Amino acid sequence: MADEFTKKILNDWNLGMLIETFEDEGVDREALINLDEDMIKTLIPKVGYLSKFLNKFNLFKNSITVPVLELSSQNEINIADINVIEFEPLEGIRNDSTVNQDPVLPTSQSPKVYIHPRTTGSNNGNIKNILQKSQEGNMIIRLYEQNNICNMSMRSKMVKLIIDHELKKSLNETLSSAQIQQLAKEIVECFETESEFIYYTPFQKINKNIKLARGKLWDRYCNVRKDIRKLQNSSKVKPNTLYETIEANEVLDDMIIWLRNNDEPMTVVLDKWAKTSDYRYKKLLESDLELEYFISYPAMRGVNACQLIDLDFDLLFPNKEVAFYNSFQHFVNIFYKYLEKCQTKIVKEVQYFSYLEVLSKPENPDINIAALYILPRIFQSKTICSSTSNGSKKRKVEKWRPSTEEIADGFVCFAKSATQMNDIYCQKENKAKRSNTTVQPYITFLCLDIENPLKVTASYVIINKYQFKVETPMKAVDLAFKSFFSLNLNYPKESEHLWEFIQKYFYNITTDHDKRFTSTNIILNDLKQF
Repeated sequence: MADEFTKKILNDWNLGMLIETFEDEGVDREALINLDEDMIKTLIPKVGYLSKFLNKFNLFKNSITVPVLELSSQNEINIADINVIEFEPLEGIRNDSTVNQDPVLPTSQSPKVYIHPRTTGSNNGNIKNILQKSQEGNMIIRLYEQNNICNMSMRSKMVKLIIDHELKKSLNETLSSAQIQQLAKEIVECFETESEFIYYTPFQKINKNIKLARGKLWDRYCNVRKDIRKLQNSSKVKPNTLYETIEANEVLDDMIIWLRNNDEPMTVVLDKWAKTSDYRYKKLLESDLELEYFISYPAMRGVNACQLIDLDFDLLFPNKEVAFYNSFQHFVNIFYKYLEKCQTKIVKEVQYFSYLEVLSKPENPDINIAALYILPRIFQSKTICSSTSNGSKKRKVEKWRPSTEEIADGFVCFAKSATQMNDIYCQKENKAKRSNTTVQPYITFLCLDIENPLKVTASYVIINKYQFKVETPMKAVDLAFKSFFSLNLNYPKESEHLWEFIQKYFYNITTDHDKRFTSTNIILNDLKQF
């Protein structure tokens, strides 16, 4: 039976719809605190509610978890004696207003931590007034009064609140060394166990030895002033939103740091991935590293990378997430008629006629694979120019015309074994090294049935040596295409006219970077007649 505490928590988190579930499962105050992630997933099967609950619950747990406390021997506290203290929120403070790092809480059975009698200085009221204007500030005051100590998270939050308050008075506001030193003194008067040197140590020059100013107040001040100057130089940012822009960027930076160090839980990864989409894509365009995401974000190297690629593409091109599936069946239905009338001179490989027969029978279960096999073979070869340099000023320009098979391999490779899949990648890598390029994303269909080479056992998309196994051949084509845009990659040189056809015909996407190949435009025009 859920108690009033649990009901209040859920309502405060805007998750009142879960109260009935918690009541049915007997989740009261004590049970709530001891929930682990597996229990929560069982309680809340819906992903949307689960994501919201985990975010709030982690903040809540951080506010009541007790770390190991190191004291001198005379006041040593046995860890087993430490109790978790649950506290009601102050008036005007929501339950989810917490300090990110674990606060140090007093114990009930072991000796109490000695608290200095507070002196009433002339300036400590100013600092308190600043802190009391925000939920985070009130929480800092309350935690200090309980524990008589500040942890690193409390200090960082406090410094942010103080410096931001001082600079918000005016965008051109500057703080002198004397002002920052005064703020450090006021902090110590308000929080007596703190040291002034944590917050500010002024510039010193003794003989020829120079010691630069440092401290948490000084660091925060310098960083904010730097951001203000940077944004003031941008005409896109209005003066009245400048500070809000700085704060928003700080939140984004925190999310990026989290994504660079975590790959689960996936609900949190997806949430932060979506919120940082514009920020990440801008950085990706500025980066000189191809496939930079795989280096920076561990989630991109895991089994869920496909979801991240899909998510970025959907944000770049809204309403295109299922465009390929919606138009591919129509393409298959007209493809046979198109081949009969417009592609009479197509290169006739041994398999071509048998696959064409499959394509002529709409009821054949292998018709989609036959269409994907024939598709790259309707494109004419084009001359490709590539330049290489041996260190001299002169660059050597090489020209080559890919074969029909090379065009097809730039789209889909058919492999008869896992060993052949590895051989295909090695061949592509060696070829890329010779032409001073990189291996671009491609698709591999693993076909183990000797009697039916069109029966696909498994479908893969290969990106940066990582093999992503997907559910269907259609999903493989969709994911491979989306990866070019989500990861800011170029189409493979030998088949870029084919990929541009896929882009325009199936997804109806046109960009400023399109090459507008004549062969592609001809096929697009001819297909409209059917």
